[in-house]
Amino acid sequence: MPEQVKNIIEDFRRGQPVLLIDDVDPEHTAYIVAASSSITTEDVCLMINAGRAVICVAISEEKIKSLALPMMPAKNGQLSEDMTVSIEARKGVTTGISAADRARTLRTLARTKDSKLDLVMPGHIFPVRAIKGGVLVRPNIAEAAHDLAVVSSLEPVVAYCQCLSESGEIMTGKDLPALAEELCLRSVSISDLIRFRLASESIVEKIAEARLPTQIAGEFKAVSFRSLTDDAEHLALIKGDLGNIASSEPVLVRVQAEQLVGDLLGTGEASSRQTINAALKKIQEKGRGVFIYVKHPRKGVVKRHVDSLSKAPTSPSSNANLREIGVGAQILSALGAKKISLITNSTRDIPGIEAFDIEIVDRVRFRTEL
Repeated sequence: MPEQVKNIIEDFRRGQPVLLIDDVDPEHTAYIVAASSSITTEDVCLMINAGRAVICVAISEEKIKSLALPMMPAKNGQLSEDMTVSIEARKGVTTGISAADRARTLRTLARTKDSKLDLVMPGHIFPVRAIKGGVLVRPNIAEAAHDLAVVSSLEPVVAYCQCLSESGEIMTGKDLPALAEELCLRSVSISDLIRFRLASESIVEKIAEARLPTQIAGEFKAVSFRSLTDDAEHLALIKGDLGNIASSEPVLVRVQAEQLVGDLLGTGEASSRQTINAALKKIQEKGRGVFIYVKHPRKGVVKRHVDSLSKAPTSPSSNANLREIGVGAQILSALGAKKISLITNSTRDIPGIEAFDIEIVDRVRFRTEL
């Protein structure tokens, strides 16, 4: 597989579009992707005729900020976290909707340093934010497209278009081999890109460890990790012999995202603090396990948590965005935990976890108590 990915990277570097498979999506959907810096009218025609969906473009958070692209208003009156207002090239286009015009807009976005000089809004191309750390943090299609350009040593601005059937239905796993053959495109999956990057890099590093006595579940070993993408610091609490974590028996694991207000004050019917306590007690009963507390790095966290208090309570297992699994997965890998028993009341799949060489053997339900 590494050699196959290298061949695809070489094709992409030479300006050849590829078929990107979102195998994190249970349906296994596909996208035609092309580097914006060298995209041609023919490439855009391929997206229009074979992809048939809206043409988006993955760009970094830094480029969105440097170009001062405003985020797209959402239906709830808030701003989208990932999609900006649509754009058009200021010069060299007519209506902006033709394949040639959209190709020019994409090339302009890849090279521009000043949106006021080179772009107008709204337009017919939709930029989507790819978060720092890429698929190792969030295995989404925008991050995968962005990473494909990075590993290909290209400007990380990548056009992508989801593949729909002639009837407008989303094409899924069973349709994709024939689609790749019909379009004469090599295909690469999000999991392939995760494994390719993990072979040579990591986004977390261990920075400290100490003994940590707790009132509710005895003593743990506390290990602090720092995310190299945003400097957020995360905590792993380990019960039992660390040297035995990598044994064949699955390790009892709980991964919980920060919920600041609930963690501190225990607010809500099923607060995050109660969830933490219940998970630690489960690990204490087992005598061996890991609790991972993933810190939220972004601004506005407290406001969002306070805003959430006015909404219907969520179950303890639904706090975290299940697609943003990269940090927790890499911490587990750093600890040597390959087979895990996941403490959760959720039955939802954890998308993309297998790409990090982690197997969820079973799920352990738990109860919270006031």
